[in-house]
Amino acid sequence: YSASSFHRHCDGISPTYVIVLGTRGEICGGFSDAAWGRPPGKSHYVHSERAFVFTLYNHQDVPPTQFHLVKKPFAICYHPDSGPIFGAGADLLISSNCNTNMDSYSNLPHTYDGEGASPSVLMGDYNFMVADYEVFTPINSSSKMNKSERYQ
Repeated sequence: YSASSFHRHCDGISPTYVIVLGTRGEICGGFSDAAWGRPPGKSHYVHSERAFVFTLYNHQDVPPTQFHLVKKPFAICYHPDSGPIFGAGADLLISSNCNTNMDSYSNLPHTYDGEGASPSVLMGDYNFMVADYEVFTPINSSSKMNKSERYQ
């Protein structure tokens, strides 16, 4: 769950789907067509044309919803001390060691917006603890990876 582990596995990778499970069963996440990557300096925002954040299950009675990118220059943020960050503000920030602290937060709507957008819609509160999160990227079925490598 450390930021360094996220960056070791995900920097330079695109597209990515981040799926987040909250400690109360919430499920949310984000998609980025821009690669996570280390810039010169401590942090920076990355432009995207297609990124979005979403809720699949929440305690706000909001059905599964995609929140669209409205400020494209701020789609994702690279910061070496954090996991994935979607949006300036941040609309969804997963902290380092997110499973042991309440430093992750959602400031939706800021860079992303849509019907039902609020700081509590993704995970129930502005700050939250993460039970688990995973990052996925599609693999072309004609890839030269063998089957066992694809599912590790």
